[in-house]
Amino acid sequence: MQRFIPIAPIAFIAVVAGCAQEPPQVPEAPPPPVFAPGECDAQTVQAIVGQAYNTPLGEEARQKSRAERVRAVKPGDMITMEFDAHRLTIELDGEGKVTRARCS
Repeated sequence: MQRFIPIAPIAFIAVVAGCAQEPPQVPEAPPPPVFAPGECDAQTVQAIVGQAYNTPLGEEARQKSRAERVRAVKPGDMITMEFDAHRLTIELDGEGKVTRARCS
């Protein structure tokens, strides 16, 4: 007498196993930026945007950003366009409020 092996459950398991998906591979987060001594990090001073600019605010922002120099730029001011990784540039509006802080 022959023994009957049920093929349907085995086939179903094989089909289901073939449909299983591996979880997507998520790339690792990039390492945090490394700053050389005196290089500016403008992300640390973005809280000054919207504040009225004065010399103590500029100096505090310079220290927090680890920049060697700071400059405040008003509308219409002539500025050099070369990039300087050691300088924090604080842009002001016509009323003297900070509109942007960036390293340049």
